[in-house]
Amino acid sequence: MSKKKVELLWRYAPTLGAALLAGRRDFAQEITSAQERVAAAQDDLERFRAQRQLERWERLAKQEALARQSGKIDAELFAPLVVFIFGVVMLLSFAAGAAARQRHAVSYARTYAAQILRWSRPTVLCATEDTDHNAYVTCTVVQDGSRRQLECPSNIVLEFNKACREVRARTWQETP
Repeated sequence: MSKKKVELLWRYAPTLGAALLAGRRDFAQEITSAQERVAAAQDDLERFRAQRQLERWERLAKQEALARQSGKIDAELFAPLVVFIFGVVMLLSFAAGAAARQRHAVSYARTYAAQILRWSRPTVLCATEDTDHNAYVTCTVVQDGSRRQLECPSNIVLEFNKACREVRARTWQETP
């Protein structure tokens, strides 16, 4: 992050700036160097600019001190909290993903049974995991004693494919 962006962040959002930079700003050093610039100023304009810079650093130091006292900034807690929230979101998305895969596969299997097999009330049971990593889950469709094994797409969000297919027999050829 450039120096100008950092200064703008500290100027307009000191609490956010302190949180993002984890309080790495050394205000005492900045105030001391600004005081030296005020003392070393040659003309009125330079002195005025240095004085404004000094006032700004003092104001930022005061704002950060108030923010730390009010509990808005806790740099030691910020990173672990973000990691914890990210972990919870990932766990929930995996759990929701398995349920969504199964729900979509059941819907596709019912559509297949109604349109292709012409079954009116099929019972459908689909797996939640794609065990062979081919983007299809195995579904069993049953009606009136007839049973079919289908493979239906395991879509979660993007539904590129909605068509089920009959399970293919796999043969493994060994080379002599």
